[in-house]
Amino acid sequence: MDGKANSSVTVSAEDFRKMIEVEVLKIIKSLAEMGQTPKDRIKELAELTLQLIKPGMNLEELYSNALLFVLPSTVEGLSLSLLEAMAFGRCVVSSDIPENREIIGDAGFVFKNGDPGDLERILRGIIGQPELLRGLGQRARELVLKKYDWDEITRATEAVYQSVLQRKGS
Repeated sequence: MDGKANSSVTVSAEDFRKMIEVEVLKIIKSLAEMGQTPKDRIKELAELTLQLIKPGMNLEELYSNALLFVLPSTVEGLSLSLLEAMAFGRCVVSSDIPENREIIGDAGFVFKNGDPGDLERILRGIIGQPELLRGLGQRARELVLKKYDWDEITRATEAVYQSVLQRKGS
């Protein structure tokens, strides 16, 4: 423990969204001014977020109050968190690794993997453009609902297994 007292603060979803927007802009400004990742500030924001996100909160509540979703992963398979954010209609920004590019298509933004300057450029370009964010969020939702229908994926997987079993039995 760091000796700080924990206190609960209740904020509206809109106020929380505004706080996050301001903090993202501060991070972007720090990146530009310092030429490096402000790790301590990011850690502080992560700790604040963990205090605000309580066990039992559902994904709909979390995603519906997000301005956008950023996935800066350097190694990823099929990212369920990326699919979830898109399914909830959030605009997504992710690293340009092949797995993320395949999921996003033209329904979001990708930045050069490991390049905070490129991420900064994209965030500067889209923060403050609610219509763009809403439009891309809707496109992302439509793409996920069309391409990642779990019932259809289950049927297709089952058909592959059945085909293999039939060939093996022949």
